Amino acid sequence: MGVLGVPLGISEGQFQVVVLQVAGLYGWELAYHTFDSRRSVAGFPDLVLVSSRRGRVLFRELKSDVGRVSVDQGVWIAGLTAGGVDAGVWRPADARSGRIVRELTA
Repeated sequence: MGVLGVPLGISEGQFQVVVLQVAGLYGWELAYHTFDSRRSVAGFPDLVLVSSRRGRVLFRELKSDVGRVSVDQGVWIAGLTAGGVDAGVWRPADARSGRIVRELTA
């Protein structure tokens, strides 16, 4: 499946713009992103994507290629996953490898 040409060194903010655009192209009609982490519960994932056509919801923390997942972020991802939710971390390398497109089109 498609590999996105995401450059090395892209910021998390720029990466989020790319992910939202790509999700829209693949029919994910609802996207929630935390406006400002200071106004949210610590560690809550950056994006919640919804595709009613696919009957799927994705919770994704976005990180740069070298960004670290905080303890609170790890707790949220683990808790959501344990509850049967599709939660995880996406990095620009995942765009370049095709993983993001594969997960959006599964």
